[in-house]
Amino acid sequence: MLHHYHHVVALYKTAMELTRDMPSEHQCKIGLRYNPGTDRRRYNLPTMSGEVAVVIPGTGEELSKQRDIILYRRQGEHHQCISDLHPFYPALHYVLLFPKGQMGWNPRIPYYVPATAGPRQQEQGDNRISMHEFLAYQFHPCTNESNHIFLSGKLFFEYLVDSWAICEQNRLNYIRNKFNPKRLRMEQYSDLRGAAEQNPQLDLAQVGTRIILPSSFTGSTRHMQATCQDALAVNRYFNSRADFFLTMTANPHWPEVKAALLPGQKPEDHPDIICHVFHAKREELMSDIMKNDCFGKCVGISHSNEFQKHGLLHTHGIGYL
Repeated sequence: MLHHYHHVVALYKTAMELTRDMPSEHQCKIGLRYNPGTDRRRYNLPTMSGEVAVVIPGTGEELSKQRDIILYRRQGEHHQCISDLHPFYPALHYVLLFPKGQMGWNPRIPYYVPATAGPRQQEQGDNRISMHEFLAYQFHPCTNESNHIFLSGKLFFEYLVDSWAICEQNRLNYIRNKFNPKRLRMEQYSDLRGAAEQNPQLDLAQVGTRIILPSSFTGSTRHMQATCQDALAVNRYFNSRADFFLTMTANPHWPEVKAALLPGQKPEDHPDIICHVFHAKREELMSDIMKNDCFGKCVGISHSNEFQKHGLLHTHGIGYL
């Protein structure tokens, strides 16, 4: 089927063809290990067979280089390198998920509103779909498209976390290449200046360039500091007096979750549905507290979403009456 429908299979060699005659010493394996001296409650090895994770070097705020994605041609040049943003990267990496060689995201996809069937109108004139919007649509089950991606088990998880990593790296590259450094007041960071003053013979090319992530980047240092300061400001405004503390945890056996599963699936096969349902129920809970006064007249509330290790999504909240 792939040789008949997938038009790039005839151009490039498959992984099976490349590894068929590979010596055993060239086969690579990844093993997870932990330091016995660390806290096993935080750094213990996975215990569930259904867990899937993505391993990213560093703290997550570094701007890494592009991946080494090499395609081996059947004829002509020996190999060819492409970027993970290439429209055919999903079809080349996840061949079984895209058996007809469907194209992925590209920056020229127009944005159409279903109600008006016309291009999206914005103040900046941007009528193109971003990578985040494209993936959000692709990972949402549609009645007019095939749902085979959601039935692929761990391969779906791999594609899910890989897409997230590519989208996150794309945002980091945008900040590095196009974000205005004056808005971040980067002149306040004098690491390079101080290094040059201490050693005039220092080669600044070897020191590197420091890039500060803005507070709009979720998970960055500035974002976490701004969120913490906002929560402390709310607590200080109400004289450090909280009236209630609540915890809401996702339940994979909610009727809404089971109703959205495909035939033969379990809740752990579709973690994105659990997150969607949890988000809807959390918003309903916040509406009951703030608007319907289920605990009394609520004048302020702060909450945070967390994923416990080997646990489900949950929310901690502090409210003021």
